[in-house]
Amino acid sequence: MPSIEASRDNWKRKAMERGRLNRNLARQNARMRLNEAASIAREKLWREERDSALEALRCERLIKPIPSDTETMIISILLIVKARISFRAVPRVLSCTGFQGWIPHFSSTINWVCRVGLASLRHMKAPKEDWIAIIDMTLDIAYKKALVILRLPLSVYLKREGAITLEDVTCAGVVVRESWKSEDVAKSLHDLLGDEPHLKAIMKDGGYDLAKGVRLWKAEAKRKDVSVISDISHEASNALKADFKDNKSFQQLTRKLKNNATKIYQSHLAYLAPPKLRAKGRFMGISRLGRWLEKIQGLIGGAGRVKKGSLAFELRRLFGGMGNLTYVAGELCKRSALLAEVMDLLKTKGLNRLTFQEAMKKIENLPKRTATRRRMEKWLRRHIQIHCRLGIGQTPLPVSTDIIESLFGTFKTFITRNPKSELNHLILAVPALCGPQSKTRIRQQLGLVSQTDFEKWKKDEIGKTGRMKRREILAGIESQRSEQKWDHLKSG
Repeated sequence: MPSIEASRDNWKRKAMERGRLNRNLARQNARMRLNEAASIAREKLWREERDSALEALRCERLIKPIPSDTETMIISILLIVKARISFRAVPRVLSCTGFQGWIPHFSSTINWVCRVGLASLRHMKAPKEDWIAIIDMTLDIAYKKALVILRLPLSVYLKREGAITLEDVTCAGVVVRESWKSEDVAKSLHDLLGDEPHLKAIMKDGGYDLAKGVRLWKAEAKRKDVSVISDISHEASNALKADFKDNKSFQQLTRKLKNNATKIYQSHLAYLAPPKLRAKGRFMGISRLGRWLEKIQGLIGGAGRVKKGSLAFELRRLFGGMGNLTYVAGELCKRSALLAEVMDLLKTKGLNRLTFQEAMKKIENLPKRTATRRRMEKWLRRHIQIHCRLGIGQTPLPVSTDIIESLFGTFKTFITRNPKSELNHLILAVPALCGPQSKTRIRQQLGLVSQTDFEKWKKDEIGKTGRMKRREILAGIESQRSEQKWDHLKSG
C-alpha cells in the first residue's frame, strides 16, 4: 500500500510538471506569434512609407509648369474677391503655399482688382428680366462719400432658397463725392439708371437725402411706374423707436446697462456683457438687447436670496434692482423677438401674398395700441400693394437692403487695413465683389480695361487724394529747405 501511494504521488507530480511546462510553452508560442505579426505589420508600414517617399521624390524631380502672368493675376484677384484676404497678404499667401510663378507686389494686386471692378461698371449690361435697384451711401471715409447702386433681379428668390448673396447682384454704378445733396442723388440716378425699361422699383433705407433724391429723379425722368421700397430693417427699428424712445423706464434701463457695462468688461463675467449700445442706430440691433435681457433675467432668478459668491449673486450685484423695469424689459424682449421673426421670414422668402399672411399673423401678437404694430401693419399693406401693382404674380418681392450693407462691410475691411484710410480708387473693389466671379470672366475683364484706362478713371473721378496732397506739401517743404541750405553755403 505505501508503494502504491508513493507511485501515485510520483505520477501526480510528474503530471503537474508536464502541465506547467505545456502551459509555459503555449504562452511562449503565443508571444512569438504576436511579435511576428507586429514585425510583419511594421515591415509593411515601413515599405509603404518608403514607396510614398520615393514617389514624392520622383514627383518633385518632375518639371512643374510655371503659371503664366495672366494666371498669376487671376489667382491673386480670386484671393481677394473669394477668400477676402487683405491686399498685403496676397504675396505672403502665395509664397507660403509654394506658388511656382512670380510673386506680385500687393500694389499690383490692387490695380488688378480695380481694373476688374472698372470693367464690371463699364461693360456689365442690365438684366433682360425685371429687376430692382438697391441704392445706399457708404459712411464718410476721410472727407469723401460714395453712392452705390446694385441691380437685383426679381426672380432671385425663385432661383435659390434663402437670403440674397453677392453673387445674385451686379453693380450698376459708383459715384464718389465730397458731399451729397438730394439734387446730386437725382443727377446720379439719371446718369446711371437712365431709361431702363425693366427697372421696376428702387429699394433704399430711411435716409432723407436718398428719399428726396429718388422723388426728384422720378419727377424729372417721368418714371411714375418705378415704385419705391423701404428697407424692412429700418422700418422695424423706427417702429420700436416710436414706442420706446421717450419711455422713461427704457431710458433708465439703457442708462443702467451702459453704466454697468464698463464694470463687467473688467471682471471675470465679461462673457456675459450686454451688447454695445450705440448713440446712433441704437434700435437697429435692439433685438440682440432683447434676447440678452431675456437670458440674463433667467440667470438672475426670481424673488428670494441666492448663495453668496454664486453667478446669480454676482449678476444681481451688477444688474440687480431692475424690479420696476421688468415690464419694459419684458415688452422689449417680446416685441423685438416678434419683429426678428418677421424680418427673418421676409428676408429669406421675400414678400408675396403667402408671406404677407404669415407676417400679419405674427404682427397680430403685438399689443393693438402700440406704434410698433400700427407701423408694421401699414408697411406690410403698402408693400403688398406695390407687389400687386408690379404684376409679377407670386414672384416674391425683395424688401431688405442687407446685401448692400454686407457689401459695405466687406469693403470696409479692405479700406481700414490701410494706414490713413480714405476713400480712393479702392472703391472699385465694390463692383469687383459683386456677381459670380470665375477665371474666365476675370480674364475677359482684364482684357477689356487696361492700366491706362484705370489711371484715366482715377484722375477723372477720384482726383487728388489726401495722401497725394500730403506728399506734395512735404516734398515742397523739403525742396525749400534744400534751396535755403544751398544759398547759405554759397553766401558763406
